[in-house]
Amino acid sequence: MSEKPGTHNSDITQTSTGKTHLLAEGSLLAGRYRIGDVLGLGGMGMVYKAHDETLNIDVALKVLRDDRDSDAGERTLERFHQELVLARQVSHRNVVRIHDLGKDDEIYFLTMDLVEGRSLKELIEDQGSIPIARALDITRQLALGLNAAHEMGVVHRDLKPANILIDAKNTPYITDFGVARSATSTNLTRTGHIVGTPDYLSPEQARGNKLDGRSDIYSLGLMLYEMLSGQLPFAGETYQEVLAQRTLGKPRSLAELGVDVPPAVEQIIDHCLARNPDDRYATALELAQDLGDGQGTQVMLKRRVRRARFGLAASAAGLVALAVAFGAFWFSDRNREPVAGAEQAIAIQNTTTVAVLPFENATGRSDLAWLQTGIPELASDQLRESEDIQPVDTNRVLQTLADLNMIDRPGSSADIRQAAELMSAEIVVTGTIRGAGEAVRIDARVASLADAERGDGSFSVEVENENEVFELASRFAAALKKQLALPESADSNDAELSQSGPALQAYSEGIRQLYLGSSVEAVPLLERAVKEDPKFAAAWVRLSQAYEMLGYGERSVDAIQNASNLLSDKSNRVALEARAREATLTGDIQRAQRARQTIVERYPGDSEARVALALAYEDEGQLEKGMEVLRSVLASDPNHPRAWFLMGKYAILTGEIQAAIDEYLVRALVIQNRLGNQQGRADALNAMGIAYSRLGQLDQALEHYQQSAEIRARINDQRGVASSRTNIARILVAKGKFSEAREEFSQAMQSREAIGDRPGMAVLHNEIGLLEETRGRYIEALSRFRQALQIRRQLGDKRALTESYSNVGFAYFTLGEYDNAAVYWQQAMDTAIELDNQEDIVLARQNIGLLDFARGEWESALKQFLETLDEARQLDNPAIQAVSKGNLGRLAIYQGRFDAAERSLGDAAESLALLNEKRGETEYRLFAAELALLLGQAEQLENELEVIGELLGPDGNREQLATLHRLKGEQLLLAGEANQAADEFAVALQFAETSGNPIVILRTRLAESGIFPPGESEHQTRLLALLAEIESVGNVPLTLHILETMTGMFVSTADYQQGERYARRWLRAAQSVGIYEGSWRAHYLLAKSLSLQGKPEMAESSWQSANAEVARLKQNMNETQWQSFATLPAVMELTNGP
Repeated sequence: MSEKPGTHNSDITQTSTGKTHLLAEGSLLAGRYRIGDVLGLGGMGMVYKAHDETLNIDVALKVLRDDRDSDAGERTLERFHQELVLARQVSHRNVVRIHDLGKDDEIYFLTMDLVEGRSLKELIEDQGSIPIARALDITRQLALGLNAAHEMGVVHRDLKPANILIDAKNTPYITDFGVARSATSTNLTRTGHIVGTPDYLSPEQARGNKLDGRSDIYSLGLMLYEMLSGQLPFAGETYQEVLAQRTLGKPRSLAELGVDVPPAVEQIIDHCLARNPDDRYATALELAQDLGDGQGTQVMLKRRVRRARFGLAASAAGLVALAVAFGAFWFSDRNREPVAGAEQAIAIQNTTTVAVLPFENATGRSDLAWLQTGIPELASDQLRESEDIQPVDTNRVLQTLADLNMIDRPGSSADIRQAAELMSAEIVVTGTIRGAGEAVRIDARVASLADAERGDGSFSVEVENENEVFELASRFAAALKKQLALPESADSNDAELSQSGPALQAYSEGIRQLYLGSSVEAVPLLERAVKEDPKFAAAWVRLSQAYEMLGYGERSVDAIQNASNLLSDKSNRVALEARAREATLTGDIQRAQRARQTIVERYPGDSEARVALALAYEDEGQLEKGMEVLRSVLASDPNHPRAWFLMGKYAILTGEIQAAIDEYLVRALVIQNRLGNQQGRADALNAMGIAYSRLGQLDQALEHYQQSAEIRARINDQRGVASSRTNIARILVAKGKFSEAREEFSQAMQSREAIGDRPGMAVLHNEIGLLEETRGRYIEALSRFRQALQIRRQLGDKRALTESYSNVGFAYFTLGEYDNAAVYWQQAMDTAIELDNQEDIVLARQNIGLLDFARGEWESALKQFLETLDEARQLDNPAIQAVSKGNLGRLAIYQGRFDAAERSLGDAAESLALLNEKRGETEYRLFAAELALLLGQAEQLENELEVIGELLGPDGNREQLATLHRLKGEQLLLAGEANQAADEFAVALQFAETSGNPIVILRTRLAESGIFPPGESEHQTRLLALLAEIESVGNVPLTLHILETMTGMFVSTADYQQGERYARRWLRAAQSVGIYEGSWRAHYLLAKSLSLQGKPEMAESSWQSANAEVARLKQNMNETQWQSFATLPAVMELTNGP
């Protein structure tokens, strides 16, 4: 080296971990790096600012501590070099990239990017804590940097605030990549040394286990916690205590430290700090995506400035949701009872229907009150094992008695007969619980209502003390079977119940809460039951049901798998139900069908099993078969209100909407009125509202929804209230009453939150996101979509995840974040393919087509739009067909296929008008107006703008209002009304900025530039700045527009050299997309620029090219279009010759 670092320019200091070389300022290292100021001392060595005299740039230079054996230098260098080869592949804006590893005499050093700023450690020490928005933004960027590294197989292993640099723009950078990895390599770690800073070690790292990227995620979670609180989550007197807490304990909550953060942020931190790596985020990208759900969302998003399209893709998802209009309602309904599946209907055989009513408690003891419903429930479970007896489902018994006000009082003979008739029961069992000292006795009476010859009977059973309640239930069931002349079952339910009194009590109270619709109350009771008796299989089945109703998908699966394992050698009713539920919850449709089929075959008279069978057919889309099964239920039980209700639902879904109202739902409503069942009435009214909305009778739909909501609020049915209010909000959205709709959604959310309905909360976040999107408020929409996505990820509902991926992707697309949009849309596609959901696959492909269009890949976009149109036809989905046609129409404008564009846009707008989808209709009418403006069809443009104005009103979609006023401004500008045009552009810009849509903002500013005199230098400066902004976005259609404007400006100001330059640049951009309608104008302006520069031969060639393009366009126009287009001045000049 030029200047050897000896005692004159380098001091060596012995530290606890080795020797550190102190280089003199101004000295030259390795003949290349001029040493500057000391930047800091890290765990691996001293860091300097240095100047690379070979490349003439400043770098950061780290001198590695010499704590290795002196004879191992070359081998050490080689090992560092091998791992740094991998680390150098990490290329990301939030990662400080390592340039080189070098050696000068005994000094090993690294060079890397120089970041002018300070460390995160210093920032935390100075401020104590960091505001939440900034902390989330820093963490999100760091997660993206980590993801880039992890994808290359690089794990940091020493992530801590000291290794994070923050520049003046608040951009964080991860340092020491490669060094930390090398520090953990074999032979580079001495015995007794722990690699990584103890305060930020993951549990697996502290134990010396194998590491992957999830270890870095843990460390990043610790850093986020520290940024928000100024403290670490684990406190201890010694290092060993802290590590013990980390590997065995739980982190302190931020609330414990007095730090107030949104629940979503707390959940993100908990997810990062899970002790088991499998319970953390699988990738840093998932963490980065979820960090958009905290309070800092809007802060982060305001810095994002890219977008493309006019809102079609999510419009497709919104159209499908509106057209189906069942989401929240049917969801609520399905979660009231377990879902089932089977292959075929089984003919009903002759069975006797028995209703075991709740008993009267004559003991005077409240602690035995649970036996009133507990014993009948246990007895009914055992009666199910008989092929000749069909017990009325306990849910229906309790509901019917509650409706008749008989739930807490003994009924007269007339009351009992009325209840039996409504339950289609032939035999009714009643009883009284009596006590005498420690003994407990049941006196039962059996009444035969349908068969006078069978007669009535009575019996009693008794146990010596209350601890023998299980024996009491068994004796009662056996005596009842004997009374009914039933044979003993070879496989009873005994093993599935419990001999624990506390477990049975908790179980009985839990299922009662389930029947009353209170899953929140049921869960702790059922959890207590299985805690008291872990082998209580029936309780595990019910707990799974309760978890599912609350949206805890993974817990529901775990519970039902526990039940299935306990019942693996059983074939009774509970065992079959457990297997069917397990198969359904895990997505094994074929196994679920076989299990349900077995239940129906074994118990052909079980009406509820048949209803479950109908629901299984619904899951498979076989609604006709479902209706056939329901007809068989109604043949034997004509007063089954749920069967009539489901008949109405399936009739709506199969298009028999009027029949649904007149034949099925009316009957369901009449039966519920006879019962006095307010919840049933509300369900029927809500379903009728859906039917009327399908018929386009929005006022009648709104009336029925409101009636349903009033009843549900009166009976405190929070889930039902949320469903009805959601449906009301959808009608208000369709009517353009956005503020009122927002209030309805807000009230629905309060109801969902009150009962802990997480799937319902996700649905509402999604609905509100669609509302904000409809209003053109895309940042707000993204926030809501991400909240829905976060919940759905936790629930593991893949069908719902597909929708959320699509919506989040669209919001990013609208905001110009094409890379993010691509990531989410690909996830939507992958999930839809995994689920084999053809409709979602089509929607995902439409979205990807929009992305192709924005990026200038028009042939690929055309292929996507054509294929999705064909697939939408096969699915017989008019909304998706309309969107595909509209997408084709817009692309056809840019490709110069004007006749096809006019027809496609017209068909799309007409179809969406029939579906009462104003936003979509407006969208395609705006494109049609763009086409009329392009062709010079002034009258048609005027008509379109008038219709669009009526559709939008003053409170319409901000993006669409911006486009409407921009088109009006361009129309006025062509007419020479510059002042009026300026007013329209000002209004357009205001709406555009409110929408947050960067493409609409830039397009409006570009149009507004037409009001300024082209010769002014300020105008040219303004356009050049605008060009730079547009090119940074990456939206090719908009780039073509700005290049046309620039070319025209230079030609009009007689700067023909620049005119030629920009015309050629415009043509190159046009050639990249393939066929482009504006190519003729580019050739035309190029010809003028060349001609006026004295280049006649080149001008003639361009002139001919322009004429050839016009001829191509003429072939793709109808006569009306050509007549208008041919009168454009430039076209007339081309036609008449130069």
